[in-house]
Amino acid sequence: MQKGHLPDSSALLASVFREPGAEKVVSLIDDCEIHAVNLAEAVRKMLKVGATAEEVETILGELDLKVNVALSARDAFEAGKLGFDARMQGLSVRDCICLTVGGRSGQIVVTADRRWSELAGQAKVIQIR
Repeated sequence: MQKGHLPDSSALLASVFREPGAEKVVSLIDDCEIHAVNLAEAVRKMLKVGATAEEVETILGELDLKVNVALSARDAFEAGKLGFDARMQGLSVRDCICLTVGGRSGQIVVTADRRWSELAGQAKVIQIR
């Protein structure tokens, strides 16, 4: 069964680091699925601030998030197009993948990035701050 919310790495990290908006993410966590690309970015950022790989695995494992590993050729094309169309707003490829997958799947994208509502296209977006 498809999960209802698709957090990006900023939303996941807000919950892990107890940043503003964390409570909103925590309230949705049981209804979340994260794309593998956004999970990879969260892991990278956790390691960058000094967590060990073992700590990161433990923390993320406790969240018990379902991970979406699918990225169709159509999704890749649409994410690339979105990235090109929104290049002046500074969206990363992982941002575009999250928005594209959320739009296609009907999941509600969860982010700390305020720019996403203007660029979401087909995706519904919730800002956590």
